[in-house]
Amino acid sequence: MWYSPKPWMPSIVVVLLKTIRETLIASGYRTRPPHRPLLLRPQQFGNVAIDDPVFGPLEWDAELHWLSGFGEIAAEGGARFIKLTIQCDGDHPSAPTQAVRDAWNRFTARESEYRLWGAKDMIEGGHPWARRIDGEEFALLLACEQVEINQSGGMEIWYDDAEMYYDHNIIVHVNEQGEPESTSLCG
Repeated sequence: MWYSPKPWMPSIVVVLLKTIRETLIASGYRTRPPHRPLLLRPQQFGNVAIDDPVFGPLEWDAELHWLSGFGEIAAEGGARFIKLTIQCDGDHPSAPTQAVRDAWNRFTARESEYRLWGAKDMIEGGHPWARRIDGEEFALLLACEQVEINQSGGMEIWYDDAEMYYDHNIIVHVNEQGEPESTSLCG
């Protein structure tokens, strides 16, 4: 074989990639891949069960016992919409509780903090090959895809993993007080 990797090569590659990234950021280049933001409100499908003044039209899924819709958050380059699900108690849709609204407000105010916490938790407790970048760098690659809120205000925030974990989702579990508790992989 004409090529054999040397022990020092991975560190050179990491330094080179960091240098390129810093140069791109300094020049104003967006670090998040352009295909991730969803800038237009998606079309609702099915029957609208509740037209909420905060969340807009919400559909009822009788099988899963949740309301679903899209929530708007501030993002790099303007507003973007993410999938929103609200778990309901019982067999019929009910208007979101104040705890759900408070959780949504916490999420929109602290999304970048939750993303950074989840990225650091995955890198520090994750797979050895994932340690090639630090938590801050990994957080820049993550994009929020969905938020699930339960009636007591706890949340599961789903992030696209930027193919770091073979295209799984990283889920940040947040308690009713708004503090992140754990992360997990799904997919």
